[in-house]
Amino acid sequence: MRRRSDERYNLAIGQVSDNQSVNAGENAGTGQRGGFWRRYVVLLHEGFGQAHYDIMLELEPGAKLATWQSPAWPITARTVTRRLPDHRREYLEYEGPVSGGRGRVRRISGGSCAVRQRGDDEILVRFEGDAVMLLTHEGGGQWAWIPAANITLDGP
Repeated sequence: MRRRSDERYNLAIGQVSDNQSVNAGENAGTGQRGGFWRRYVVLLHEGFGQAHYDIMLELEPGAKLATWQSPAWPITARTVTRRLPDHRREYLEYEGPVSGGRGRVRRISGGSCAVRQRGDDEILVRFEGDAVMLLTHEGGGQWAWIPAANITLDGP
């Protein structure tokens, strides 16, 4: 795994301070879509192979949801996930059977997150409650989700 300096990731995610409220899918305090605040959902997917979590992020307003299959949620240590095809936005609110007899999903977590993409191979995500994850592409469909307690997301 590559080592990263904290200074390299001392970057902003939006103009949202810790004192501002975050509205799902909206910029905090503005009531408008856009900026860096996006929606996310975590679904427990059972009845189709090994039970796992589907972590879905809105990387761009109105876009399909970038989706990763994870063996764990919440992620508390470096976890290798598998990138899946983007999913329909309906999953932000959906619970129930998955089409084609592919099991069922149940919502575990969801809300707002701030997203900062750094090229094609790195994504920083700040979830409501200030949990920060660094996602790094490790080749093929494999991505590491790394809790980023030492990364600051301050400044413009």
